[in-house]
Amino acid sequence: MRVIASGSSKIIPFGDEVHCTWIEVLVATIWFISIYYRVTVFYYISIIGIAQVLELKDYRFLTLPLGAILVVFALVTRPNVAYSFEFLQAYTAFAPIIGIFFRYYCLLLQLYGKNEIINLLTLSPKSA
Repeated sequence: MRVIASGSSKIIPFGDEVHCTWIEVLVATIWFISIYYRVTVFYYISIIGIAQVLELKDYRFLTLPLGAILVVFALVTRPNVAYSFEFLQAYTAFAPIIGIFFRYYCLLLQLYGKNEIINLLTLSPKSA
């Protein structure tokens, strides 16, 4: 067991280095693997979604351009860790708005249909 002490500060027992190191390595490995699979699944879903919206027969030619765009976008939007923490403080205020109202808006569109919403907004009578 190692003890960390400096000057007039309190003595804190730190535990065995071997066990702590293996736990840290295990947690970091699991974290990296889960992040990799999460990014891979979201990337695949976004490419399939874009191909379906554009009514393309094959999605494979979109992978390289979209990947390059995502790398550049990631470097431009988050230049360093300090900026990311600053962004997260502002994002927590807007996350509930996006999470709640946007979902209800999509549900409204799904329930009433596109033509029904357009008729409501233009105040035109319903067609038979």
